[in-house]
Amino acid sequence: MTSRLFSLKLIKGSLDQVEKKALVTWVQPRVLSREQIGGLANRLDEWVNKLKIVEERIAPDVLIQGV
Repeated sequence: MTSRLFSLKLIKGSLDQVEKKALVTWVQPRVLSREQIGGLANRLDEWVNKLKIVEERIAPDVLIQGV
C-alpha cells in the first residue's frame, strides 16, 4: 500500500525495508471536514488497537525465539 502512495505522488519519503519502516516527509494536502477528520481518527484508533492485539499474541513467541 505504501509503495502505491509513493507512485501516485500522494506522499514523499523513504522506505527502510530492513527496519520495516516508512519515513513520510510530505503528504499531498487535502481539505477534510471535521466529520471526515473524526472518522479518520476513529479508524486510526481501531488500527492501533488491532496492532496491540497482534503484538500481544506474537510477543511471547518472539521473546522465546530471541533467547
